[in-house]
Amino acid sequence: MLHRMLHQLKRSGKLEKLGGLIIGGFTEMKDTVIPFGKDVYQAISDAIQEYSYPVGFQFPVGHTRENYPLKVGVEYVMSVNSKSVTLTESN
Repeated sequence: MLHRMLHQLKRSGKLEKLGGLIIGGFTEMKDTVIPFGKDVYQAISDAIQEYSYPVGFQFPVGHTRENYPLKVGVEYVMSVNSKSVTLTESN
Protein backbone atom coordinates (compact mmCIF):
# COMPACT_ATOMS: atom_id res chain seq x y z
CA MET A 1 0.00 0.00 0.00
CA LEU A 2 2.77 2.47 0.88
CA HIS A 3 4.48 1.76 -2.43
CA ARG A 4 1.29 2.73 -4.32
CA MET A 5 0.81 5.89 -2.24
CA LEU A 6 4.36 7.03 -2.90
CA HIS A 7 3.96 6.57 -6.64
CA GLN A 8 0.64 8.43 -6.63
CA LEU A 9 2.29 11.36 -4.82
CA LYS A 10 5.17 11.27 -7.26
CA ARG A 11 2.99 11.08 -10.38
CA SER A 12 0.80 13.94 -9.12
CA GLY A 13 3.87 16.16 -8.70
CA LYS A 14 3.43 16.50 -4.93
CA LEU A 15 6.98 15.33 -4.19
CA GLU A 16 8.69 17.73 -6.62
CA LYS A 17 8.59 21.10 -4.89
CA LEU A 18 9.12 20.19 -1.25
CA GLY A 19 11.57 22.10 0.90
CA GLY A 20 12.09 18.99 3.01
CA LEU A 21 10.35 15.75 3.93
CA ILE A 22 9.59 14.41 7.40
CA ILE A 23 9.02 10.66 7.71
CA GLY A 24 7.66 9.38 11.02
CA GLY A 25 8.06 5.93 12.48
CA PHE A 26 6.21 2.89 11.18
CA THR A 27 4.76 0.33 13.57
CA GLU A 28 2.52 -2.68 13.21
CA MET A 29 2.46 -2.57 9.43
CA LYS A 30 -0.07 -5.16 8.25
CA ASP A 31 0.57 -4.99 4.48
CA THR A 32 3.64 -7.21 4.20
CA VAL A 33 6.86 -7.50 6.13
CA ILE A 34 8.98 -6.48 3.15
CA PRO A 35 6.86 -4.73 0.49
CA PHE A 36 8.19 -5.29 -3.02
CA GLY A 37 11.40 -6.76 -1.57
CA LYS A 38 12.31 -3.60 0.38
CA ASP A 39 11.66 -2.29 3.85
CA VAL A 40 9.52 0.84 4.20
CA TYR A 41 12.47 3.23 4.51
CA GLN A 42 14.20 1.84 1.41
CA ALA A 43 10.94 2.12 -0.56
CA ILE A 44 10.64 5.78 0.45
CA SER A 45 14.31 6.46 -0.32
CA ASP A 46 13.93 4.90 -3.77
CA ALA A 47 10.82 6.97 -4.53
CA ILE A 48 12.50 10.28 -3.68
CA GLN A 49 16.08 9.61 -4.81
CA GLU A 50 15.89 12.11 -7.68
CA TYR A 51 15.05 15.02 -5.37
CA SER A 52 17.66 17.02 -3.48
CA TYR A 53 15.66 18.20 -0.45
CA PRO A 54 16.57 17.04 3.07
CA VAL A 55 14.73 14.05 4.52
CA GLY A 56 14.29 13.24 8.21
CA PHE A 57 13.53 9.56 8.85
CA GLN A 58 12.02 8.19 12.07
CA PHE A 59 10.96 11.67 13.17
CA PRO A 60 8.83 11.53 16.36
CA VAL A 61 5.49 12.27 14.69
CA GLY A 62 2.64 9.96 13.81
CA HIS A 63 0.85 7.17 15.60
CA THR A 64 3.63 6.18 17.99
CA ARG A 65 4.30 6.63 21.69
CA GLU A 66 6.66 9.56 21.06
CA ASN A 67 4.43 11.87 19.05
CA TYR A 68 5.16 15.58 18.77
CA PRO A 69 2.41 17.59 17.10
CA LEU A 70 3.08 19.63 13.98
CA LYS A 71 0.87 22.65 13.37
CA VAL A 72 -0.98 22.79 10.07
CA GLY A 73 -0.32 25.96 8.08
CA VAL A 74 2.85 26.86 9.98
CA GLU A 75 6.18 27.17 8.20
CA TYR A 76 9.11 25.29 9.73
CA VAL A 77 12.86 25.41 9.31
CA MET A 78 14.40 21.97 8.96
CA SER A 79 18.08 21.35 9.65
CA VAL A 80 19.57 17.98 8.77
CA ASN A 81 23.06 16.66 9.39
CA SER A 82 24.52 13.18 9.62
CA LYS A 83 23.49 12.79 13.28
CA SER A 84 20.23 14.67 13.74
CA VAL A 85 17.22 16.43 12.29
CA THR A 86 15.92 19.63 13.88
CA LEU A 87 12.58 21.21 13.10
CA THR A 88 11.74 24.66 14.44
CA GLU A 89 8.85 27.02 13.79
CA SER A 90 9.68 29.87 11.46
CA ASN A 91 8.90 33.31 12.91
